[in-house]
Amino acid sequence: MAPPLVALVGALRLVNGHKSTSTRQLASPWLAVKLLMTLAFLAVMLSQWLLSASEDLFSFRKAHVTYALNVASVSVIVLISVYHQRRGSGVAGSAVAFWFTSLAVNLLRIQTIMMYPENRRLRTLVVIGAVLNLIAFVMEGRPLPEHPDQNKLLLDDTDNSSLNRSILSRVFFVWLVPVMRLGRQKSLTMEDLPALETEFRAHHLAQRFQDASNKLTTPKSNPPSLARILVGAFGFEYAMTAVVRLLWVAATAAIPQVNNALLTVIARGSSSQNPIASSNGYWIAVTLLVLSLFRTVCHAHFNQSNQVVGIKARTAVIDAIYAKVFRIANLSEKEQLNVNNLVSMDAMRLTTAATTLHYTWSIPIEMAVFFAFLYKMWGVSTLIILPVIVAVVFVIIWLGVRQMSFEAATMGASDKRIKFITELITGVKTIKLYAWERFARTKIMQHRADELSAILKSRLNMTYQIVLTTALQPLMVLALLLVYSGVEPETLVTAQAVFTSLNYFKYMCEGLEILTTMSGELSGTFVSYGRLNRFLEYRNRDVSHIQQAVDSKTSVAINIKNATFHFPREAARDGGQDVPSATGVNVERPNLVIPNLVIPRNKLVAVVGPTGSGKSTLLKAILGQVDCSSGTVEINGSMAYAAQDPWIYNGTIEENICSMFPNADPSRYSKCIAACALGADLEILAEGDRTEIGARGVNISGGQRQRISLARVAYSNASIILCDDSLSAVDGHTNTHIFTHLLGPGGLLCHQTRILITHSIQHLPQVDYVIVMNAGHIVEQGSYDDLVAARGPLHDMMVSGGVSLEKTVAMPIETFGPDERDVTKDEDIKTLAEAAFVDQDNKVASAVKSTAENSETGHVKWAVFASYANSLSIGGLVIALFLAIGMVAMQVGGQFWLDQWTQDVSIGISHSRWFYPGIYAVFAVATILFDGASGYFIMGVLGVRSSRHLMQKVVNALLKCPMQFFEATPMGQIVNRFAGDFMGIDHILPSMTYMWLMAVLLTLGVVVTCSIVTPLMLVLFVVLSIGSYYIRMFYINSSVALKRLDASTKSPIFASFSETLEGVATIKAFGVIDMYREANRNKLDLNIRAYYYNISVLRWLILFLDMLGSGLTLFGAALFGVIARDSLSVGALGVSINMALQMSMHLQILVRGSCDFETQIVAVERVNQYADLPAEPQAIGGSPPDKDWPTKGEIIFDHANVRYRKNLPLVLKDVSFTIRGGEKIGIVGRTGAGKSSIMVALFNLVIPETGRILIDGHDLKDVDPQTLREALTAIPQDAHLFSGTLRENLIGPGSYDDGVIWQALDDAGLKASVSSMDGKLDALVTAGGENFSSGERQLLTLARALIRGGRIFVLDESTANVDRETERQIRIALTRRFASATVLTIAHRIDTIMDSDRVLLLNQGTVQQYDTVANLVNNEQSAFYLLAQEAGALNSSARGVCSRGSTDSEI
Repeated sequence: MAPPLVALVGALRLVNGHKSTSTRQLASPWLAVKLLMTLAFLAVMLSQWLLSASEDLFSFRKAHVTYALNVASVSVIVLISVYHQRRGSGVAGSAVAFWFTSLAVNLLRIQTIMMYPENRRLRTLVVIGAVLNLIAFVMEGRPLPEHPDQNKLLLDDTDNSSLNRSILSRVFFVWLVPVMRLGRQKSLTMEDLPALETEFRAHHLAQRFQDASNKLTTPKSNPPSLARILVGAFGFEYAMTAVVRLLWVAATAAIPQVNNALLTVIARGSSSQNPIASSNGYWIAVTLLVLSLFRTVCHAHFNQSNQVVGIKARTAVIDAIYAKVFRIANLSEKEQLNVNNLVSMDAMRLTTAATTLHYTWSIPIEMAVFFAFLYKMWGVSTLIILPVIVAVVFVIIWLGVRQMSFEAATMGASDKRIKFITELITGVKTIKLYAWERFARTKIMQHRADELSAILKSRLNMTYQIVLTTALQPLMVLALLLVYSGVEPETLVTAQAVFTSLNYFKYMCEGLEILTTMSGELSGTFVSYGRLNRFLEYRNRDVSHIQQAVDSKTSVAINIKNATFHFPREAARDGGQDVPSATGVNVERPNLVIPNLVIPRNKLVAVVGPTGSGKSTLLKAILGQVDCSSGTVEINGSMAYAAQDPWIYNGTIEENICSMFPNADPSRYSKCIAACALGADLEILAEGDRTEIGARGVNISGGQRQRISLARVAYSNASIILCDDSLSAVDGHTNTHIFTHLLGPGGLLCHQTRILITHSIQHLPQVDYVIVMNAGHIVEQGSYDDLVAARGPLHDMMVSGGVSLEKTVAMPIETFGPDERDVTKDEDIKTLAEAAFVDQDNKVASAVKSTAENSETGHVKWAVFASYANSLSIGGLVIALFLAIGMVAMQVGGQFWLDQWTQDVSIGISHSRWFYPGIYAVFAVATILFDGASGYFIMGVLGVRSSRHLMQKVVNALLKCPMQFFEATPMGQIVNRFAGDFMGIDHILPSMTYMWLMAVLLTLGVVVTCSIVTPLMLVLFVVLSIGSYYIRMFYINSSVALKRLDASTKSPIFASFSETLEGVATIKAFGVIDMYREANRNKLDLNIRAYYYNISVLRWLILFLDMLGSGLTLFGAALFGVIARDSLSVGALGVSINMALQMSMHLQILVRGSCDFETQIVAVERVNQYADLPAEPQAIGGSPPDKDWPTKGEIIFDHANVRYRKNLPLVLKDVSFTIRGGEKIGIVGRTGAGKSSIMVALFNLVIPETGRILIDGHDLKDVDPQTLREALTAIPQDAHLFSGTLRENLIGPGSYDDGVIWQALDDAGLKASVSSMDGKLDALVTAGGENFSSGERQLLTLARALIRGGRIFVLDESTANVDRETERQIRIALTRRFASATVLTIAHRIDTIMDSDRVLLLNQGTVQQYDTVANLVNNEQSAFYLLAQEAGALNSSARGVCSRGSTDSEI
């Protein structure tokens, strides 16, 4: 029935693909010859039909149906062949498959008909039919003759890319040979891999996915599930692989029957009473070879087709996830379901899920087929194996259900670990400054311990499944033989029946073993599917209340009417800035209520208010990022958005500014650079605006991130500009410059609508319209003059901030003062990223550029294998080897005992009924125990030990890395090591180690067994070994290179998701979602190509190994058995053939396992690269400080010269000054003066090249970095919180009383807010602290410092994101709590350091002035006086300040 089935599939494919077929006409004489040959074959088939019917050789009804179907299928195949040849759409694959299947069937018929020598006429017709069949197969497989327009066709029609491949090339994967040959000569790169057809392109696959979704979506129904969409998009293609699987089942079921015929030939040798000619045995051996090859080809293409469908589904789903990120109602749900994990783990499972799902239905079918054959042989006795199988299957199903729970627990723990590592990378500067490395390591290893505990339970569960499948075959044999001997005591048990049954038992056990293995995969697949489906079904943001229009004549830019906005109940943290409360906000209590707000067109609108008043929520409401329960928002014009936390991605400065806009405008670009005060920054860089920025802008300062974000907004030329506190991170001089030349009345954007959230209230007199907010409401709005005259909240705010109420005249953009044109050496650009990053070859890499994914070339070094072996434990491997040898010995012993059993029965030797079964049971139990023990010991105990050891190594190394590494390495690369690579180490390598070890020993068992039975097999095994070696050598280089390419092309996808998640609001605001989606698709295309060639060369390997192992070994065993049949027992040959049938699997695992092991161990290689990363410089020498150091807090810079790496200019030049213990020092200077470099040097993030830095007399070079940072306390500008409890974020690894924590929160002004939160100190903090506003996060960082205490504090613009009143309260708290401590305040706003004891003024890396505030302010010629005057920080109180310290400078 196989040929008609193939014909039916071909017809269906023809109908399904008719519309997409090319239309070129191609006439060829070859077609006529093929038609004649096909007609001749049809005539022979009709003759066989008539002869069978007339002589009543078989059941006429059965023959009638069979021959009718065959005749119809030949007719269909003729039509398919003609269609393909005349349409020019290439060789008809279904026609070739038909002729190949028909040839296999005809060979089987020859083997059968030879058993009946009296039917000579029919035998002649069958042989003629087989010959014509072979000719038709060869002719059908011939590729099309060259067409004159072949090149044009290949260029114009991408579906014809395989026209030049013959069918044999496609069947046997010969088309890969040129690529693999190139791989032998060099390490393959992406340029060496030919492009794939359109059907593999991400854009095409995404369109198929969307079309299927659209067909299933109706206005009244719920959105379709992911499964229904995938079936609609790829269902037909997937269903076609089922036919190939059924052909494989048919071939597999036929092999034991042919084997039975062979054993019959051996049993009926020349010395028997009824001998069978040896020629029949040779025909049977050939038939075994053909069936084996056919089975091998079906298996290869079944797996290849499934993986192709899987990769298409995976690509479509990843694209759908990327698109969903922009539509999801609450992006912060990525905390509940990590999006990176969805892409790196869950979507990746779809590539194997296609095969797994086919096994779930095909294995039960093949079990039923095998059982039917067994029933035919043993009769009702066969029924005894049913309860055995059912019992085992039910237990396996139960274990599979348990496995699903273990998989879910494993993935949940993995989610937590990867999420925390992602947070760690984002907040690594906080970890370094607070010396929280031990805390971070403990948290990671806690998550890792939970993960490994779940993995160990999963491995134990899998061991139970392995034991059951191993026990099944001997249990079935014992049960069947015992029952048969009781039911049929007079009938002798023959070796033919026993060893034929063993074949079927082996196949049944293999099926159950696959189910066992697949149960874990299936469990993980269902878990992953559930996660993917839930994510894609998350509620989309409803933006129906936003009405977008473009009307150049209207005077209104934005009109909000009777609107109420709120964050979702489940998580009020959509972006996090300025949420009225840090707690989750209920729908009943809205975040923002706006009865009416009209923003005039082309005006500058300022939004002011205290921290947490709802300012940022207002912008989010305009952008459609918060839910609206009532009202409308009318927007007239395009928008651009500069977020409070600027979105900077891994790319050049120019790309970050211009890449969103397709039309380049060099003139406007130059104006934007000047208006945003970026000119000086770019001039200092060797590559200017082509300098690459690390992910999240880690290698530039916060001020530069904001200015690049503003330049992007300015370059967009949008009609509505939204700026969320975009001046907070720049110094006063730059603040004034940007306001004057970009945002102000005479700025570059003066003809656009500008909405500016700001705490820089000195600019308010120049704005057109002011909105004052408090507690989620607009308390007043109007022109500046009207609001000041009304003496309301704005008036009070201006007075309390000491800002003049008088208006100033705006400087036009054409006017630049000399200071704006000065080229300064910007230490913010030369921050931590400009320190040298030393790679594994000790080569200094550019710190300005991010490092590309490091990919080794050539063979994996032996040191990597040794490293993995050490992580497993050498002693443990020796124990595992002993257990595995015991298992193989017991298994082979059981086979030979069956031979002895059948021989004794055949010659009449009798023992007690339980003698033979009892000894066989001993062998079986020993096999089971050894197999279970070795499996659990290798996959469970040793595998978990290796995973724990390697994770500890890489975590320790990562936490010791200098900051330069994190700033130069995209986050996606690091996350990929901890996600994808450790997934291989945890789940793949232990199983491969076990399987490969067992394959080595089982292969040796086969060689020894077959050689004992037929010594001539040794020659065959030598040939087999040589062939396997050369196949492996031809494969391995390409495989390793392609595996590396697959891994390295995944990292950009993960990095793309990480960057997109951070910049969703910005991308949506600029309206460039499609552009970024297309960029992500291009990354997917590269990975698809690498992955496709990777799996294809693997199929090539398996196909040729199967042909060698199964075909050659089985054919050799049968052939040599026939030759030596008079000197062999039937049982011995049965053992030999039974072992030979296993040779294919063992050889495949042996060779493929060694190759796969080398490709998979690339994960260990990549992890070891991170384990060997250079660490921060440690203490050089000298005596360590005391435990309570520092006691005084005295700091001395003694002629310190600091540069971030060799060949870069000094950022601190011969800097000398002394800070007495307990002094309060303000550090000021223009952008690029060297302020942040003081902090960097003080925390030993960079070691001075010459000179010294001393704290209480100890040179910092002699102090361990961990000790130093634990002794200092920093309040960085970038406030970062980690997911966990509020308590953990405040105290880290420390231990403090609740009273101390509450006092610190009170001093920071957060006590009331925290008291209202659920859980209070144990309230949950989301990733990055997104459930707190930016100002609240900064206050929590301040509270963290207050709790930590110490003698030396360094504040880096720690009040930039809070309002003036909150800032005043903080300064009072700092003065009270840090009265006896040394405090260094790095300030952009001069007024924040006016109460300092002394001020350190830096200029281009040198100390320009160092004196008391009073002396500097009273000297109108001093540089500090000019700086303070420019910033508007001078008033009577400041000028009258009396110095609390010396009036002499200490330089």
